Amino acid sequence: SKAVKPETGKEASEKGIFGFIEYCREKDWEISKLCAKMNIDHLGIDREVDALIAATHEICLKFIECHDYVHIHSANPCTPWSQIQRLNEVQYGKNFRERLAKARRTNLLFIAKFILLTRKVREKGGTSSFEWPRHATGWSQPLVKQLIQENGYTTTYVDGCAVGLKSNRTGLPVLKPWTFVTDNPSLRDALIEKRCSKDHEHTPIEGSDTVKTGRYTAELAKILVKAFLKEGHTAFQKLLD
Repeated sequence: SKAVKPETGKEASEKGIFGFIEYCREKDWEISKLCAKMNIDHLGIDREVDALIAATHEICLKFIECHDYVHIHSANPCTPWSQIQRLNEVQYGKNFRERLAKARRTNLLFIAKFILLTRKVREKGGTSSFEWPRHATGWSQPLVKQLIQENGYTTTYVDGCAVGLKSNRTGLPVLKPWTFVTDNPSLRDALIEKRCSKDHEHTPIEGSDTVKTGRYTAELAKILVKAFLKEGHTAFQKLLD
């Protein structure tokens, strides 16, 4: 597999001011589209293709080094840590448990790589964030706890319906409880109020909605990108003061 290039078409080694990295993402995320629209240097690392390639890690390091302020965000695949896997382990037996254990080991490799990148971002004065569904069992993994502790992350809970997530089937809001951890104060403050208002009904996540709810809405993408830019401008202002 080939390592990726920044989606602005630039080489990772080209100088820039602000840079946004989506690490271990789904393809065609709203963040990518928004960064392209705003001409923000953006590096998208796809889950299945690029995330564990050594050359890709080097490209990420070059991208971080060549930008004055970088925010890196990861939404690692959460399937291996879904609560339903507890039932699947009992129902499908030894072979399933072995496949699940392998998937979890791979998943933790994503997180280990992400930790290394957040260190470099933090050294340069940048910020980072990580998201999983609120009830994913992976939150208890020592490596995930290390990620949170190392970066001094604070935790914010977000409900999908509060950021425009709706069902393809019914058009009704979908709850989708997310948990974000971040060291970006602007992102934390913007997300903290995004909870269900409890004045509407929800559509359960099933069928075609399952894939959709794994991706961010345009509203949530705007929150992430706006917070990244706000914190970047704040960092530059401190240098001038």
